[in-house]
Amino acid sequence: MKKFLLMLLCVMLLVVLASPAMAADFNLTATASKTTAYLGDEVTITISTSGTTPYTSMGFFLQYDTSVFEYKSRSWGAAIVDANTKSFDADSGKVTAVWEDASAYAGEMIKITLVVKKATPGNTTITFSDAACKNENTDF
Repeated sequence: MKKFLLMLLCVMLLVVLASPAMAADFNLTATASKTTAYLGDEVTITISTSGTTPYTSMGFFLQYDTSVFEYKSRSWGAAIVDANTKSFDADSGKVTAVWEDASAYAGEMIKITLVVKKATPGNTTITFSDAACKNENTDF
């Protein structure tokens, strides 16, 4: 089975890194732990923010092919750990966070680990969309 090289993450890395989500001075970027993966390999996607725009809530969606990847785990980064509320829905890929006080929260937000479950050659993408930050206590 390992003869089937999955060039999965080459395209994913290009798509995710080439188009960071932005709002005012709010930048959302993602990096992948691997650019090539095989059946059973884990791939960790790290999503971080930067910028100087103060905000109290932010959200985005992470999309991946569920026939190729299986969700394994998530861990919160330092920039989000103190949020009053935070959530990650593995089924929809929705990530949200709400803080009590406005600030330019920056740094690592979340790490999401996926496992390659399909052993067929080809490419796939992992992307995020609908990224936004607001300076009001609201859900996305």
